[in-house]
Amino acid sequence: MTKRHITFILYSFGLLLITLSCGPAPKEYTYSNFLFGSQCSVKFYYIGDERAREIIDVIDLELTRLDSLLNYFSDRSLVSDLNRKTRVQAPGDIIYLVYVCDSVSRLTGGLFDITIAPLLEVWAFYHGEKRIPGPDEMARAKNHVDYRRVRVTTDSLIIEPGMKVDFGGIAQGYAADRAGLILRQRHVKSAVIDIGGEVLVIGQSP
Repeated sequence: MTKRHITFILYSFGLLLITLSCGPAPKEYTYSNFLFGSQCSVKFYYIGDERAREIIDVIDLELTRLDSLLNYFSDRSLVSDLNRKTRVQAPGDIIYLVYVCDSVSRLTGGLFDITIAPLLEVWAFYHGEKRIPGPDEMARAKNHVDYRRVRVTTDSLIIEPGMKVDFGGIAQGYAADRAGLILRQRHVKSAVIDIGGEVLVIGQSP
């Protein structure tokens, strides 16, 4: 093999490498919705419009499902149903989430407590008002706040009359984790997930 042949082969191989490295660049895709009482968005980079649209559809299905379960501000959500009826059937992932909440509550000595809603109501936090409740009102609300009195069966959540559950301290972060799992399972390498201020980042900006 002559020197000219070797040079030609190396040149051709170099062109091949350049061609392979210059494939289609990932495009930016964005999903946005108003869920969990706040604005949510998912931005990710991917190659393939059809597949990217499928990913957006899956994310939308999962986030709207979680919103229908955990949104305190929706009268039709599972948590609102629980607060009205004191007992509801719940899917397995929500049962698991309640166990996670219980563990965090025990680790923090009750500083994290999903039954905090009665206190938030008397302080009018849900309505954006500035109000200081009286001592008797505070005492009555505190009587209904205790994470240890939330009961869980294999398929149901049970609270005592007067108690109310609010997953606001964990729902948005959990939703961000679920969206992140969907993206990772589909080999997305770069994404920013913002669920009402709870941000999860995958990889780096391309």
